[in-house]
Amino acid sequence: MLQLADWLLIEVRLAPSRLLYVDLSDPLLARTGQGVELLAELVGAWRHGDAPGPRIALFDELQSVPGWDAWLKHTLDWHPDLRVVATGSSSLRLADGGRESGRGRWDDHTVEGLTFPERLELLVSGDDDSPELVLARRPEALQEHLELGGLPEYLLSFNSRAEIRRHMRTEIDREIGAELASFVREVDVTRRLFLLFARESGNQHSRTKLAGSLGVERPTLDRHIEGLADMLLIHRLGPRALAACALADESRVGIP
Repeated sequence: MLQLADWLLIEVRLAPSRLLYVDLSDPLLARTGQGVELLAELVGAWRHGDAPGPRIALFDELQSVPGWDAWLKHTLDWHPDLRVVATGSSSLRLADGGRESGRGRWDDHTVEGLTFPERLELLVSGDDDSPELVLARRPEALQEHLELGGLPEYLLSFNSRAEIRRHMRTEIDREIGAELASFVREVDVTRRLFLLFARESGNQHSRTKLAGSLGVERPTLDRHIEGLADMLLIHRLGPRALAACALADESRVGIP
């Protein structure tokens, strides 16, 4: 977000008074019981002047403000000159709010982990260096990427791969569990569902069969599937993808 702010100010030459950046995860802003009043107060205190160009608000960790989606819908409807870029580490809360209030008003973009070429680019150390030279120096980089994924926070860690993997299991599992708990009541059901998808091909289960094996109703099952998909733990295959899979191996593959 700060890189985006720099780009808007330097490259686009947006007047500084037309740009607002707020880190909503700041403990000083997280006062108990404050929801949309906090956002309204922040925008109300913004002295944007008369410079030409749109007003652009950058809200980091927007999902931490209760009721953000209804407030943003109303604000965008009444302020046509306002553009908002919002990020959040809780994909479930952002996706859930966006489905109701954001339809036709804003676009959702998922920022995924680093690809292997991006990983090599970030390891380039100077003008005379290149991704190819990085890979020649560190042939183990591909194995590291396959084991650790594209999470940037581990890219320059001095810890061993085993230590990083232990940390990932502990921290990521805790974060995923906490986020799921805000979205579904029975986190254990979501875990069991994910294990079913991981162990067995999707064509072995219909929704009715899955709901029965997990002991939940169909609407509840759909909620758990929705949560896993929003967190990028599973990927939905559309009709075209399913048709391609059927042609490839003559079986139905995908999420029921």
